[in-house]
Amino acid sequence: MKSRFFLALGAIIAGVPALAASPAEPCDGSALFENMVRAKGGRERLHAVEALYVHGRWRYWNWEKFRVITEDERRLYIFPDFLWKMNDIEPFGKQSYTINLSTGTKKSMLEGRKHVEVEPVRVSTALAVAQAEWLIESRWWKPEVLRCFEDTYEGVASRVVRVAGGGLEFEYFIEKGKDLPWMVRRKAEQQEYLRGLFNYKSVNGLMMPTFYRVVDKYEGTIISSYQMKLRFEINPDYDPRVREWDPTVEGDPEPWRRKRSR
Repeated sequence: MKSRFFLALGAIIAGVPALAASPAEPCDGSALFENMVRAKGGRERLHAVEALYVHGRWRYWNWEKFRVITEDERRLYIFPDFLWKMNDIEPFGKQSYTINLSTGTKKSMLEGRKHVEVEPVRVSTALAVAQAEWLIESRWWKPEVLRCFEDTYEGVASRVVRVAGGGLEFEYFIEKGKDLPWMVRRKAEQQEYLRGLFNYKSVNGLMMPTFYRVVDKYEGTIISSYQMKLRFEINPDYDPRVREWDPTVEGDPEPWRRKRSR
């Protein structure tokens, strides 16, 4: 009698799935990340990037001024610790600033102001975001893959790879059948930053998006939305003294370029 009972109990237990087993993720995040790196141009080329220049121009509607604003923006990133930025905002004028993490200073200059404003700075999200969005990986930005899942956003069925590094998390949306992301999402408390990356072109062997869409949300509501064309330069020839110079809004819009003697 006992033997029959234990045989029946064993059969019941054998038919019950293990509770500890967790469902497998619908995609392999590490493999997809490696595919992104390869499609971007390869790890060797990515790790050879020490400086990056980005030039963009866009127009958007300003509700406060009730008019169209045209903005021209130029950025020079010298990784891992320096950023030079110049904005020409019509009709408000020009502004320029530098962030130097090695000295812990941010210098800014506005058109019409007489003196450069200097303030302390310890971290710069902009430098990490630039490497995550434009390069995916660099010598200084090597994120950890957290997970992978599938999602459909704006009608695009995508595999989403979530990574983390430097206290920040990013999600790369990769359309099924492709290797490069069409969107990068980052969240910070009540804010959400969506960056569309389109029309990739090769720049020095690296695939860079030439069309860029910006959508910023606060508590789920869109507070900013515009799109622009982008132009990149990989490792441009810059004057190393730019780290020491005060930002200026006068004269050459690209004062960081190394001047060649004739």
